[in-house]
Amino acid sequence: MSSVGLDPSNHYSYLTFNILSGYQRGNYWLQLSGISSATIEQANGIQIAGLANIVGVDYYQGLSPKAILKAEKEGDTPFLNGIQFSSLMNYVRGRASGGQISLGANIAKKSTTGAQIGGFLNYSGGLLIGVQLGSLANIAKGSTMGVQIAPYNRTFRELSGFQIGLANRAKTIEGKNSVQEDASTGVQLGLVNFSRVMNGLQIGLINVSGDNQGTHIGLINVYRTPHKKGKPDSTPFGLLNLGNSTSLETFVDETFLMNFSISTGNIKNAGLLPARSLKRIMNQIIYRQSHFSESTYRAYGWNWQKQFYNYSPDITGEFYFVSLGFGTSYVDFAEAKHKTNLLSEIGLTMGSRLFYKNKSTYLYATLDANYFYSNDGQTLAPNNLSRSFGEEGNHQTHELWPGLAVGLKYTL
Repeated sequence: MSSVGLDPSNHYSYLTFNILSGYQRGNYWLQLSGISSATIEQANGIQIAGLANIVGVDYYQGLSPKAILKAEKEGDTPFLNGIQFSSLMNYVRGRASGGQISLGANIAKKSTTGAQIGGFLNYSGGLLIGVQLGSLANIAKGSTMGVQIAPYNRTFRELSGFQIGLANRAKTIEGKNSVQEDASTGVQLGLVNFSRVMNGLQIGLINVSGDNQGTHIGLINVYRTPHKKGKPDSTPFGLLNLGNSTSLETFVDETFLMNFSISTGNIKNAGLLPARSLKRIMNQIIYRQSHFSESTYRAYGWNWQKQFYNYSPDITGEFYFVSLGFGTSYVDFAEAKHKTNLLSEIGLTMGSRLFYKNKSTYLYATLDANYFYSNDGQTLAPNNLSRSFGEEGNHQTHELWPGLAVGLKYTL
């Protein structure tokens, strides 16, 4: 039983009530059905159904597939201007403006402007301007100018907004280095992030991108620097940064006899050459050991460095370098397991090639300021260099001292 007349295929109504299912040309205010609501051309206002709402039923009836494609290309599609509520599915064969809310899936075959909130899947077949919120997946076949939040988010074209989930994927993440210079910045926040071109921001455990001129923050960053003329390359922050620059180092300082590290990163200004210096952004993983004995202690750390190499296109290449860096290390005392013992450093490094014709090996020295904190009363600084402070009797140690390190670097 329905409040629609005898010819529903040509009927538009302001208010429609259907005990089971409803079918009509279009509605203006409200269409309410016990099982399903369907319109041929348009739905305005509110559609509410127990199971499903559909906009676009029989819209292209009698047309060949080729004619349907032509009509869609010309923008002749059914549309939603309002809100759909259902328990299983909301479907619009054309564009959707407003909202789709379902415990199951929300699907708009063309563009979406507004919100899709689904229990499992949200799908926009074109441009997405708004929000997709799902418990399983969000997909936008066009660009995204808004927010996607789900375990899996996918944008097939440009992302100028946010993707927040366990796994995020976009073709292009927009940012200040995009072709369109005033493009809004895109951000991926998840466990694993993927993009083909990345000019914005990726934050995750693993970040993977092709051409990259944005910023990575993660444990592992994998990317390719395109060196586009007139554009700076990416800025990585992470334990491993698999870009275009890697070096191995060994050094000695006033607290640790043996230090070994691997640095990974990229050349920041390769796309801006010719220049007097090459700027490298490097992330360093360090293993440290005091000496070989029963009382030895070890440390595991991470440093971030901005390095400046003099650059000449002739045989000298990169001969001298200066770098500024900061980092922190966890110090493992054998007798102080599960305690907090942290060493923080800020340093200035200067070095040069060890041999004129050897372009890979550098000798360097580092001057740094060190701060050590322990909640177990441990000490790390040399007695004649440090200054200790803090409350007595609370087993906490605070030490400040200047440091010196000398080492060798080998660039790969």
